[in-house]
Amino acid sequence: MKQLRFLFPNDPWRYLFLASPDRDLAARVMDVKEDFYFSYGHKIAVDTLPHITLAAFNATKDLEASLIALLQKICAGYSRFTTPLQDFAGFERYDKSTIYIKVQTHQPFLELAKGLRAVNHLLQTDGCSSAYLVNHPHLTVAKWIPYLMYLEAMEDFNSRSFRDVFVVNNLLLLKKQEGDEKYQRVTTIRLF
Repeated sequence: MKQLRFLFPNDPWRYLFLASPDRDLAARVMDVKEDFYFSYGHKIAVDTLPHITLAAFNATKDLEASLIALLQKICAGYSRFTTPLQDFAGFERYDKSTIYIKVQTHQPFLELAKGLRAVNHLLQTDGCSSAYLVNHPHLTVAKWIPYLMYLEAMEDFNSRSFRDVFVVNNLLLLKKQEGDEKYQRVTTIRLF
């Protein structure tokens, strides 16, 4: 796929806009993710770095500079904030379940998502679909868990405890193209 990119430079890229924890919290969460992998053999748990997704969308490379400028403008109106993290929960869906660390304060994320609605206008002017905007902020431990594994793991994780504080002061824009394994960093936006 990579060798054909020059033929289709405007193929859509997959973008993620997310909050990334500091090193100490990221290390604690990675320990939980690694424990999940070693306990249940579910590799997806360790394939992603700890984060809270704010928005996900597809856009052409031509929109990237405009997207960055718009995200910077939107985020200039928001201050950094902290949110407590406490214990575990899950989204139960047949063969696509998720276990996550609970974010205790949703409001700052939802307010930021409300501001990010402006991204949809830019996407739609280029013929792209609307962005997914966070409606239930959470810090994923593992996703796409088969149903029976999820039931077993939730029994285990319901008896565990996790407490920490997530300071949200950096938001990252990442991208990848179809066929890429990993996202690459586009820009970091600081909240002051």
